[in-house]
Amino acid sequence: MESRVNNKYSHLPAGWEVKTVEQVFDFYPTASYSRDKMFKDYNPSAIGYIHYGDIHTKYNLILDVPNTEIAYISEELKKDFEYIKEGDLILSDTSEDYDGVGKCIEILNVGSNKIK
Repeated sequence: MESRVNNKYSHLPAGWEVKTVEQVFDFYPTASYSRDKMFKDYNPSAIGYIHYGDIHTKYNLILDVPNTEIAYISEELKKDFEYIKEGDLILSDTSEDYDGVGKCIEILNVGSNKIK
């Protein structure tokens, strides 16, 4: 494969474009609820909630919604944040250690579930 040399980006295949993360992804603000606001038992008005700590400890690379236990928050706590959509990547921007910063999970099989 032919490549070109670019001092900043080393070797890139010919024809590839260099883009920033902001040019490739959309970023949305998220809620930050403590665990005492969450519950495990589903009810029809509940909203699924992915806690940042669970990204580090509970979920591996993929969160398959129907086959994964997630927490819920009440409808009253819901804010005007976007719901998670099929194929979304959730990136942890904080951690208790450097190794955890940037860990991400992909969301699959969301279906009609409402998850924030």
